[in-house]
Amino acid sequence: MQGKCYIEKALIVDPKRKINLIDEILGLFKEAKRSLWIMSPCIDYQFYRLIMDKASVGVDVRVITRPRTRIKGKRLRKIVKALDDSRKVQHKSSRLTHARIAIIDSEKAVISTGDFSRDGLKGQFNICLVTDDKHLIALLRDFFLSAWR
Repeated sequence: MQGKCYIEKALIVDPKRKINLIDEILGLFKEAKRSLWIMSPCIDYQFYRLIMDKASVGVDVRVITRPRTRIKGKRLRKIVKALDDSRKVQHKSSRLTHARIAIIDSEKAVISTGDFSRDGLKGQFNICLVTDDKHLIALLRDFFLSAWR
C-alpha cells in the first residue's frame, strides 16, 4: 500500500533532556475498550500489568514478542514466560519480531522505534508516531495479522 497518511503526533524520547513517553503510551493503551494488539521484541512490567488489566475486563489483547531465548535480561524473559502461561492474553513469539507497533481498537495506532519498555521509551533516543489514519491502521492490522498467523 502506498500513498499519503496522516500522523496525529510525533513523540520524541530524549534521555539527555529527560523526555520520556512511558506515561503517554500507557495512557493510549489504557484507552483500549475492544482490542489492543501489540508487536514488540519485548515489553516490560508496566506494560505487562496494563495488558493483563485490559484482558481481565474483556479487551481482546494480542501480543507478539521475540521468544524468551532471544531476549536479554532475566526480568524481560520472565514477562514473556508469563505471557506464554496466561489464559487471558493471546501471545505468540517469533524470532523475526522487530517492529514495534500497537493498534488500539482499530482506531489508533502507535509506531515506535523503541520497545514498549522503560528503556525504549525513556532510556534511549527514540521516536513514536501516533495515528488515527484509517488506511495506515488497515495496513498495520494486515501486517500484524500476517505475523500472527
